[in-house]
Amino acid sequence: NIIHAFGSLVGAGSGARMSIVLGKRDIRWAESILGNSMILTIFFGILFVSGYYFFSDAILNLFGASTETIAYAKEYMDIVVPGMFLTTVTFNLCNLIRSSGYAQKSMWIMLSGSIINIALDTLFICVLDMGISGAAWATTISMAISSILSLSHFVSKKSFIRFRRHAWQPKFRIFRNILAIGVSPFTMNVAGSGVVAMLNNQLLRYGGGNAVAASG
Repeated sequence: NIIHAFGSLVGAGSGARMSIVLGKRDIRWAESILGNSMILTIFFGILFVSGYYFFSDAILNLFGASTETIAYAKEYMDIVVPGMFLTTVTFNLCNLIRSSGYAQKSMWIMLSGSIINIALDTLFICVLDMGISGAAWATTISMAISSILSLSHFVSKKSFIRFRRHAWQPKFRIFRNILAIGVSPFTMNVAGSGVVAMLNNQLLRYGGGNAVAASG
């Protein structure tokens, strides 16, 4: 939920801003939004991933890990968290793909990640018996594929909005406009994370690790 919150913070804001400037037929400014949204995505991705590794035990305990489950949680999260940066990339770029007129393509990129995740879960867990690490690698690989597909759209010459050199020039005005719109879905997702944390801790208190697992 927290990763989705950061994805929404940048993705929802940049998608809305791109729709506005494309309505004005300002392609150059739309490309600046594309580049600046990626700068924000990279910044928040580094912040989130480094924050997790510095405070992993505290974070997992906050979200309801117990002495019986924290080892499994760490095994899973240590693999998945770096890949979660790719999730924010996909969330952001799929919003921009949709805003630039390719709604079906955006849908298929998101859907392909889910389908690949399910297929790899079956392979890694049921066939190769990799356990919790198999689930983590399935998630990370599917995230990587989705992010590559979304990035390729803005590299392709078929797209009228692409990554160009001028797009990577930081502009405070664009940062401000993206964050001003994206703060609402960001806050909703963070609040959802808070609810999960409180629920898990109460389940752990009254029902133990099995209750937390059953809820999950």
